[in-house]
Amino acid sequence: MEVFVFPTGTTIIIFFLSVLLAVIPWYLLNKLWLKPKRFEKLLKAQGFQGEPYNLSVLKDNSKQNYMLQLQQEEKSKSVGLSKEAAPYIFTHVHQTVHKYGTFTNLTFYFVYTLI
Repeated sequence: MEVFVFPTGTTIIIFFLSVLLAVIPWYLLNKLWLKPKRFEKLLKAQGFQGEPYNLSVLKDNSKQNYMLQLQQEEKSKSVGLSKEAAPYIFTHVHQTVHKYGTFTNLTFYFVYTLI
C-alpha cells in the first residue's frame, strides 16, 4: 500500500518557477508580436495601409531619431500668422498623411489612443 506524501516546499517552489518560466515568455510573445500582427492583419483587411509592424526593440531606431530631428527643426522655425500651424506642431503625422493618405495604421493608432 502506497502512502501519500505531501509535496515539500522545494517542489512547490520548483513547480511555481517552472510555471512562471512557461507563462512569461508566452505573455511577452503575445504582447510584443502576436497581438500587433493580428491587429495589423485586421487593419489591412479593412483597407488601411501603412508600413508593417516590426519589433522595435531589436531594430535600429534611426527612423525615430529622424522624426525627433524633424520635430526639433520645425519647432525652431517660427510659424507665421498666415500659415497653418498643424504641420509645424505634428510634423511626423503630417508627413505620414502626405506619404500614405489619411487612413494609415499610424493615424488610426493616434485616434485609438486618444479615445
